[in-house]
This record gives sequence, C-alpha cells and structure tokens, in this order.
Amino acid sequence: MSDVFCPAPFVHFYNRGTSSGKLCCIAKGKIIHSKSAEDTWSSTKYKNVRQNLLDNKAISECQPCYDQEKLGNTSDRLYYVNKFEKNYKTKFNIDTGNNNSKPVDLDLRLSNLCNLGCRMCGPHFSSVLEKDAKVLPELAEKYNWEGQEPNQMLTDEDINWLINNNRNLRRIKFLGGEPTIMNEMYKILDMVIENKLQPIITITTNCTNVNKRFIEYLKYFKESTINMSLDGFGPTIEYIRHPANFPTIEKNANIISELATDVNVNFVVQAYNIHNLDDFITWISKNKKIRTVNSVIVHTPRGTSPFYLPIEYRKPFLEKALNNKNIDNKIFNKLKNQILHIYNSKEELPMYEFLKLTLIFDEHRNQHLFKLTPELKKYVVEHIASIGKSSIIKPRFVKHYIEKNY
Repeated sequence: MSDVFCPAPFVHFYNRGTSSGKLCCIAKGKIIHSKSAEDTWSSTKYKNVRQNLLDNKAISECQPCYDQEKLGNTSDRLYYVNKFEKNYKTKFNIDTGNNNSKPVDLDLRLSNLCNLGCRMCGPHFSSVLEKDAKVLPELAEKYNWEGQEPNQMLTDEDINWLINNNRNLRRIKFLGGEPTIMNEMYKILDMVIENKLQPIITITTNCTNVNKRFIEYLKYFKESTINMSLDGFGPTIEYIRHPANFPTIEKNANIISELATDVNVNFVVQAYNIHNLDDFITWISKNKKIRTVNSVIVHTPRGTSPFYLPIEYRKPFLEKALNNKNIDNKIFNKLKNQILHIYNSKEELPMYEFLKLTLIFDEHRNQHLFKLTPELKKYVVEHIASIGKSSIIKPRFVKHYIEKNY
C-alpha cells in the first residue's frame, strides 16, 4: 500500500454550509470553488490531485493525515484506503473519480443552524454563537469573527446530482450545526428513500432533538452511525452546552443507543470539564452500546484549553479520572492517553484568557463558574489579586468572581 495515496478525492465529496472547496473535512486549504457540486467534482484541479495521487506523489492538502501517521496514529486517509481500496475494490480514474462517475461517500455540513451555543465551539458551527458574537464584540474578538461568510448551501441541482441514480452510494455523513433540526437533512433522506438506496447514514448530534420523525428515519436505514456530542455529566454539560437540559440529553442518548447500529461519543477535553472527567467516565461506561469515545483536547478559542488552568488545581481531578475503575475500558483508550498527557504536562497558560472568556459567557447567560467547580475559586482570587490596578477588566473580574453571590 502506498504511503501517500488516498482514495478520498476519487470517492468522497465534502460540503460545508459556510465554506467549500476542500478535499475532506481535515484537508489543508481550499482547492476549488465552483458553481456546482458536479463542476467541482470534474474540475481541472480535482483531476490534477487525482493524477498526482495515482502517480504516488504526496499532496500538501493531505499533510494532516501524513502527520498523524508519522506519530503512529490512524488517519482518515487509512480509513478510505481500508474502505475503498481494500474492501470495495473501487476502480479509480482521473476524470470521474470512479466507475460510478460521482462521489459515493458524502460529508454534508448543511449549515451552522444549531440550538446550542457550546463554549468551545464557534459562530461558523453554531447559529446561537453567531447571534451572540453579533451583540458581544468581546466574544467576536475571541473568535476572530467578522461575520459569516456567504452561505454556500447545496442547491436542489447539487442534491439531485449527488443522490439521484447514485446506485453505489456508500455513506452520507450529516454534521452541523445540529442536523436533526435542519429540514435540508430530511429532504435529502427522503430523496435517498425514493431512490431505494441504503447507504450508511452517519449523524453527529447533540442529543437534544430525538423526535418521532428522526426515529422513523433511523429505523428505515439498515446501517446507521450516531456520534453523540457529549462534553460532561449533569450540570457540567448544561454549563458548557447552553441551554442544554441534561435529563433530556440522557434520555435521548439512551433512545439513540437502542436504535442505531453503531454508537459513538464525541468528547472535547477542555477547561470547563476537567473537574467532571471522573463522573463522565462513570456515566458513559454504563452505556454498553457505545463503541468508542472520540476525544480531542481543545486549543481554540483562547481560554478553553485545559492548560489555562493551574497545574495544582487540575492534577487531583486528572488523577481521580485515571483511578476510575472504568478508565481501562477500550472505549476510553484515546481519552486516557490525553488525560495522561495533561497530567504529565508542565504547561500552564495565562489564566487571564480563561477568566475573560468565562466572564463573557457567564454575564451573558447568567451562569457562574464557581457554581460548577467551587474548588477553582481560590486560584481565581489569587490571580485577580496579581493583576495590576490599571487593568480595565479587573473591576469586572472582582465584581463577578469575588463579590457576586452565586
């Protein structure tokens, strides 16, 4: 097997509601911006990429996968090699990608429409945060947000070309935003059903909207993968994923687990859930249908990374999580390694950035950090005391973190 060849440009089509022109979700840069999905697929740029890959030439867009593999990790490239070069024996060609003449693996991020405003997310992926950024200049600055890009929604023509008569369609991934509240997703699924197709349906959801309509679609498809975005247990997930309701999320997660053929959890390790890791691991381990926890340590926006927390504060919580009796369950392999990495790290970023971002959200949402993790208060008070009197934001820090009743 070639160390650089990837089947994705031959079989896969990626579209995001506010952006287009990438080979896949993790590829570097935009390679093409065409008027339609079909034009993009048959563009000269796409053909050049395919030719280079068939000639066993590495391409810059695929560097993120090459980097992961050098570290000994798996990658999206290896996924596509396994699925489309080994299992399906797809015939690749330069002009049309494959013998189907259109993509057979779709990644559709239809818009940023969402019903939650997660603290570690951003306006590109949440219409709630987009609205917040428009009225909170400080928040917009944190996100480097100057307004939404022109919407590049799939047209009816695009959808017709991608779905109709696509007899070899293998998979459709829906992400958002929150796909379950997007009419466009149901429109596409209806077209799939009308064409009597049975691709694998993969949906990433925040588990807030498991309605009758959604359940009926899950029952129809023979193979369905649901990735549940869950970043904490109890009040922690409500604090991060405002205005989420944990009992509703827990109930819906259980329903999804019984219906989908493959269930996973997406978990973002961040400053706002370090204290909650032990409870989260215990909760998730009770669901025997979950295949894996896909975890990632967040680094943006500024202030969300766990490295903004004092080492002395975070270590006891990390140690407790590592001593959880369920931590060696294989579904937590990646999370365990990430917890160990943070535990052993000496990195400690300026707490000021964390406090500023937290203050913006707390004031806007009438929430309070110490209600979630009172253990952090002494470190925050010490940090505020060290800030010079000339600081413009210090009075707001004092009012919110020291004087306010919560």
